[in-house]
Amino acid sequence: MGCDERTILNIENDRGNPKFEVLCQLIAYLHIPADRIFHPDTATDGLKKQKLLLMLQECDEQEAAEILPAIEYLLALIHKRGNSNE
Repeated sequence: MGCDERTILNIENDRGNPKFEVLCQLIAYLHIPADRIFHPDTATDGLKKQKLLLMLQECDEQEAAEILPAIEYLLALIHKRGNSNE
């Protein structure tokens, strides 16, 4: 990753703050949504939703175009099923 091991240990043990460049590298390397770091009080997505969002972020534009209709269809089914149970 290009960071010194001591830098990582200091971050893990709350002994200082990383430089912005290092923080950006860590966020990208660990696949952590930046909102969890910069706005921890507002990061309310559950783990499954975070995983889904990360998977979608890793898609290229063509993959996203192919996945989108399937997601729209599945969500429509789920919402329809949810409304029929009320």
